[in-house]
Amino acid sequence: MKYINKDIPVLIHNYHSKFLKFNIERLGFNVIEINNSDTYPLGNEVNISIYAADNCDPKICGHMFSSITKDIKGSMQLDSLCVIYSKDHVLVNTNDCPFNIAKKTLKNVKKRFPNIDFALVGYNNASLFPHCMINYNEEKMKKEILKSKNIGLKSGLNTLQVLKPKFYMPFAGTYII
Repeated sequence: MKYINKDIPVLIHNYHSKFLKFNIERLGFNVIEINNSDTYPLGNEVNISIYAADNCDPKICGHMFSSITKDIKGSMQLDSLCVIYSKDHVLVNTNDCPFNIAKKTLKNVKKRFPNIDFALVGYNNASLFPHCMINYNEEKMKKEILKSKNIGLKSGLNTLQVLKPKFYMPFAGTYII
């Protein structure tokens, strides 16, 4: 991020936990928090809306995500997606927000934006599992890697089935730790 102009604001979801906001500000950026699904104008009649994974429903996210309220304790992992749109075009970026925790949000996005032009959809799980497990033999490791890949692919396909974009681009692919 050292190459990014610090005068350009960073837009994030307005989570109860300010972990992400504070860490971005520590790098010298101006952070603008956007409430769930609110419209924020980017200029030239282009807007953005940011959605939390299933609207921060703790029954879905459990105690793992930043849907954490002051009454719920948990880690600081953030999962959100955004919609960038104008009167003529709609782009949905699902980021790394997997289908199993974003079902309601994706349906809400599709209802609000019935004609999605382009979707950026992840197809892999961002996880240390199974790549960093030290007690797996080679055969078990291969089996678990395949299982993990299939979960990611299914998540991406389920997302596309809900959004039904005209075009999509798979991203957030495999990586090596």
